[in-house]
Amino acid sequence: MLQLDLHRHLEGSHSPTALLDVARVFEIRDPTFYDAGAQRFRTPAELATAVTMSGPSDDSAVFYDCIVKARAAYVSVPAIGALARAAFHETAAETDGFEMRLSLFSMARTLIQHRGLDWRAVAPIDLA
Repeated sequence: MLQLDLHRHLEGSHSPTALLDVARVFEIRDPTFYDAGAQRFRTPAELATAVTMSGPSDDSAVFYDCIVKARAAYVSVPAIGALARAAFHETAAETDGFEMRLSLFSMARTLIQHRGLDWRAVAPIDLA
């Protein structure tokens, strides 16, 4: 049977493996990805409980919490690019066709916040 995914969001498509690969390459020691007490990166299984919904929910906050945790890896344009490429490759392998929705504003806002800046104070031309 043909499997099409016609409403997939990039920010919700980051696998635990891809997130950890990016965390290692870009040395992201956020507690979402890195266990400081054990001085090691989490395993994909450990991370999955934080960034994957356990099942359907009527509470959109459950979905959004997973997104916020995954965005901890949005530390640079190259990091976001690596995550995007992994998401596209993984989704292409899982489906016969898909439409990936991108929220450039959300990605830019998150990147600006990770740099310690107030995104509302950034000039629109700089945000673009």
